Amino acid sequence: MDFATNLALKAYLAVPFVEEMRVLTDWTITRTSMDFFMWMKLEDTQQSLYRTKRDFHMRRWYPPAAPRPAWEKVLQGGLLLVGLALLIVAPIALFSTLNPNLQSNRLTSASLSGNLIVQSSAEGIRQLLVYEGSQTSIVSEPVRSDQTFGCLWLQSQHH
Repeated sequence: MDFATNLALKAYLAVPFVEEMRVLTDWTITRTSMDFFMWMKLEDTQQSLYRTKRDFHMRRWYPPAAPRPAWEKVLQGGLLLVGLALLIVAPIALFSTLNPNLQSNRLTSASLSGNLIVQSSAEGIRQLLVYEGSQTSIVSEPVRSDQTFGCLWLQSQHH
C-alpha cells in the first residue's frame, strides 16, 4: 500500500456514485441469496474494514503512541477550522447591513397583472385579463425606517 495506491483509492471514492454503480453491477451478475440492500451493507462493511486495515498500515510509519506531527495538525486542523469559520461568517458578512459595499435596491417602477386562463374542450383556451396596474417613481429619495410609517400615514390622508 504505497502512496500512489492510497491516492488512487481516495480519488475513486471521491467520485460520486462510482462505488454504488460498481456494487450494483457486482450484485447484478453475482449469484447470491442476498437482496441489493444486504449486498450494499456487506460491501460497505468490507470497505470499512479495508480502510481500517489501510489506516493501521499507514500508522506503521510512526512509532507506537507517538503524537501526530505539528505540521499535520496545522495543515489539517488549522486549515479546516479557518475554512469552517469562513464558511459560516462569510455569507453573514457579505449580506449583512453592516457591509459597507452593500447598497439598497431602490424601486423605480412596478407593474402587476392578473390573468384568468380557462380551458375547455368546446372552446379551447380563453384568457381574461382580471387586473393590470403599474406605477413609476415609487421612491425618489431613500426613506429611513423611522420615516416609513409617517409617509404612509400622510399618503393615505391625501387620497
